[in-house]
Amino acid sequence: MLKGRRRLLEFFADGQNADIFAGPLRDIETVLVPSTRHYEVFKVVLRQRNESDAMQAERFTLRLFF
Repeated sequence: MLKGRRRLLEFFADGQNADIFAGPLRDIETVLVPSTRHYEVFKVVLRQRNESDAMQAERFTLRLFF
């Protein structure tokens, strides 16, 4: 399980540590994202960027969740 929304947000924001989290996040067979994290990531990306990026983040986390 990926712990904490900060890791997801760091990845989506292409932050300083995004590369560290990219590997585990791309291994979608082993990553679990709780539904609350899915919603939180959407809200933050929408607030910080735009609806298009938030929808892209939502699609990505849905792939991980289901």
